[in-house]
Amino acid sequence: MRFLLFNPNSNVALTGALAAALGSRLGAGDSVSSVTARTGPAFIGSPETIAAARGNLEEALPGASLEADAIVLGCFGDLDIAHLGEALGKPLVSLWDAGFESLQRAGNRTAILTTSTFWAEKIRQYAEQIAADQGTLVTVVEGASVVSTDALRDKLDGAVANLAGMPDVDQVVLGGALLESLRPSLRAPALPVVDLMDEAVKLCRRRHAGSGTSPDC
Repeated sequence: MRFLLFNPNSNVALTGALAAALGSRLGAGDSVSSVTARTGPAFIGSPETIAAARGNLEEALPGASLEADAIVLGCFGDLDIAHLGEALGKPLVSLWDAGFESLQRAGNRTAILTTSTFWAEKIRQYAEQIAADQGTLVTVVEGASVVSTDALRDKLDGAVANLAGMPDVDQVVLGGALLESLRPSLRAPALPVVDLMDEAVKLCRRRHAGSGTSPDC
């Protein structure tokens, strides 16, 4: 099955990290390619940057995904692009989709670490909207978009350790593409951290199988 990792922000290094993570979860006969938005925000975290990212996707994704069977969107955020997936006629799965899929299935209490108060509020609203809020705790990792990679990894390690000391928190979701790119390098996290890329691949496969088309392996 041919996967495309599309990063809707202009952070090329993040695209490489996410594409590598996606590739490590594929099997024999699968392939992965990647595309970074040529223009637009390096960090999506406001109505204006969401609109810019959505415009880039609407312009670039139809051509970029011609040879793909499924698209993984390297973004933990609702960019309001369901219409684009329908128009393409193939699975279009974001890290946001993967995270909420695991949240609905878990049946236990999940803590979501995210990158800004803007996204924290969006996450809370969406959880209520889809009736998936089972006591979800949403916590902001301050400065996620501006600190160095090593400093952010330290922040994540500390945040997960703090959550482990709270009652009824059974797992953690890293609610941001930048955060998810660091998941493999966390230092023995004290709680299970959901592998969003693995969840995204599984969701792509389920949706592709349901479409009645055959993967090109």
